Order: sequence, then structure tokens, then C-alpha cells
Amino acid sequence: MHKSGKEEGYSALAIETSCDDTSVALVEVRDGSPTLQNGTATNDAPHLSVLFHEKVTANNDEYTGIHPLVALDSHRANLAPLVQRALKRLSPYDSSDTQPSKSGLPLKFVAVTRGPGMRSNLAVGLDTAKGIAVALDKPLIGVHHMQAHALTPRLLTAMANKAQESSQLEPAFPFLTVLVSGGHTMLLNSTSLTEHRTLAETQDIAIGDFLDKATRAILPPERLRPPFGKALEEFAFCSQIRKVDETMTENIDIEKGSEYPLTSRILLYLESSSTFTGDTVVVSGGVASNSFLRHVLRSTLDARGYQHIKLCFPPIELCTDNALMIAWAAIEMHRAGYTSSLDIGPIRKWSMDRKAADGGILGPAGWIKSNDNGEKN
Repeated sequence: MHKSGKEEGYSALAIETSCDDTSVALVEVRDGSPTLQNGTATNDAPHLSVLFHEKVTANNDEYTGIHPLVALDSHRANLAPLVQRALKRLSPYDSSDTQPSKSGLPLKFVAVTRGPGMRSNLAVGLDTAKGIAVALDKPLIGVHHMQAHALTPRLLTAMANKAQESSQLEPAFPFLTVLVSGGHTMLLNSTSLTEHRTLAETQDIAIGDFLDKATRAILPPERLRPPFGKALEEFAFCSQIRKVDETMTENIDIEKGSEYPLTSRILLYLESSSTFTGDTVVVSGGVASNSFLRHVLRSTLDARGYQHIKLCFPPIELCTDNALMIAWAAIEMHRAGYTSSLDIGPIRKWSMDRKAADGGILGPAGWIKSNDNGEKN
């Protein structure tokens, strides 16, 4: 069985506080397809409109990285005002209300990043989201931060589907996912919304962390500013400072040409796998905005005969942490019948792989699954 008929639409509120970015989004979803189809989420693309999306990044300029207490204080100071501004975009349905910036559609659920990330920072967002969910009597959905990064290109399909046509979400599963950020570098085989098998990941240092360390070693102090990787990419090197002092390598363990091992892992999997049927590699996370990484991946795949493999990069503004991707991941989970209980807590480390010790995305307690008729199991 599956639900039939068209759903008029709804609004969703999302909160992201996993690291040093405080972000809130309010979106409007018009979904003309069933929420569930034979127990699985439909791949039909809904239409998503952004009513509110703002972000405040903690000021860590005086430090050589993210200071946990500075980030925590920034969340405490900025989250409530952002939520207040977002909720003002909600209005009771009124046919005479023609303000395009307000939603006449009811709030369906409250989404929030549950992990992975800094526990104290996650707790600020979780506690706020729980309060809103209880006050408004709406379901809560705790989102996996890295899953949200992986699904960002599918969000773009929904944002482009303005006519609510019968288009499909792209990329369709399966696809390869490369997640590159300050805390993660991993290659996954994404076969469904909640199934992401880890093929390779760094054990010592993530690419984003490596770029930050390299930037602090290379740039003069007056040019250092977060995000450090972006500052390094923008820096115009003059002939006198093209080389990094060799003595620095004794103190800083840097992987030479960090993008190349990543590319070789992708090629190794494509060459050795006889079961992968996809044609897309999604590259997401903060480092996905790096233009050199984009160039290396595309040129290497082309040179090795994989011109047919599509590389899917989100817009630069959606590569870094943001609440819009959290809203979308929650929308996809909700369409698959998932919500969260109000007793969920923050998760510092959280795998995406079901075979990992923690059980992957659906491993932690707190998920509530509804059947095709909307009844909770």
C-alpha cells in the first residue's frame, strides 16, 4: 500500500550548530507525490522555496583555528535571534496575504543537526529545536550532518523544480560521495537515502585540516583569516615566497598533494568495482569549494577514460555548513517516514555506514518510523 493523492505543501524550520556556524533556514515544500511508495521514499522531486536562510560564523580571528568556547558563545548569542526572524516569515493562511516572503503553509516539523560535531555546540541547537517542537506541537527530526552534505545536490533539483513537474531528484542513487571538510575526508558508495558504505577515509588528518595547517605555515600573519583554506587559495604568491621553508616539515606533518590520493581512491574503486552502476560522483563539504580540487578531479577522471562520470559540486555557498542542507535532509527523511523522539542527544562521532560499530545513520536510538499509512511502528 502507499499513500495516494497530492499533498498541498508545508513549511519546515531547520537549525545547524555543529561547529562554528550558527545557521537557521525556513523552507516551503510543495510535494505533489506520495510521501511513501511501497515502504520507500519516492524519488520524485518536490518544489522547495527558501523563505529564510541566514548564517553567523563565530569570530575566531585571534586564534589559529576554531576556539570551542568562542563558537559556543556565538551559538548562544545568535541562534535565538535567527530563529525569531525565521519564524516571523510564517503566517496563518490568508488568501489576501500576497507577501512573497511569508509562508501560508503550516509548519510540518523542526529539523536540527544531531551530529557529528562538537557536543556542546550541537546541544545548543538541539535544545532550541526541542523547545520549538514542544511549543508548537510539531515533530522533531535529528539530522546527520554528513548525510546532509551528501544530499545537497538533490536539494538543488528541488529548488529548480518550480513547475512541480514529474522530474526526478538528481543525482539518483546509487552515486559515489566524496565528503571533504575540516573534520572528514571520506569516499562512500551511496546506494540509498540511509545506505552509505565507506570505501576509504583518512585515519590521521582530514583534507580541510591539512589545508588549514598549510595555510598557517605559508601565509604571513597579516594575511591569515578564517577560513584558512580559502585564504590560501586567494593568496597571490610572488616569486620570492614560492617555497615553504623546508624546516617546517619537521614540525608539521603534511600529506603532499592531498587531492591526489583522494583522486586515486576514486579511480581505484571505479576500475575494480563490477557492481557500481552509477555515473555520478558527488563532492561536498567545505573543501569542495576549492577550485584546485575541482580541477584535479575532473582532469584526472578525463585522462583515465572516465569522461562519462559526472562530478557534482554544490554551489560554493552550500559547500560550507548551512541550515538549508539540514532542512533538505530532514525533508528526505520525513518523506521516507522518519522523525525523532524528543529525548535524542548530540552525537560527537557518527558514522554513515550501517556496518560501522554505531550502526550508521539509523544506528543511534531515537528514530521513529511510520508505515505507508503514516502510522508509527
